[in-house]
Amino acid sequence: MVAGLAPAEPGYRTIDFSPRPGGTFTSAGATHLTPYGEASIDWRLSDGSLHVSLRVPVGCTATVNLPGDDRREVGHGVHQLVVPYAGGSVT
Repeated sequence: MVAGLAPAEPGYRTIDFSPRPGGTFTSAGATHLTPYGEASIDWRLSDGSLHVSLRVPVGCTATVNLPGDDRREVGHGVHQLVVPYAGGSVT
């Protein structure tokens, strides 16, 4: 999944965001209507950085897996993240 939005447990109470830049993809996005509301991710590559925008519904938490083994736990709300990205695969 290029955009990187998936349930981490049944019912989307916990969401897994794992953006997968690579190949010719320089941006992607996905939105899913969960039982708790809309979850979404949009990411783009720009100037050597990965820019990620997330929406986590109220009542949910999320794990964000970014390049360089950067793993973050976030609560509900809108989150903007920027991390260096030199290319290659995301682990």
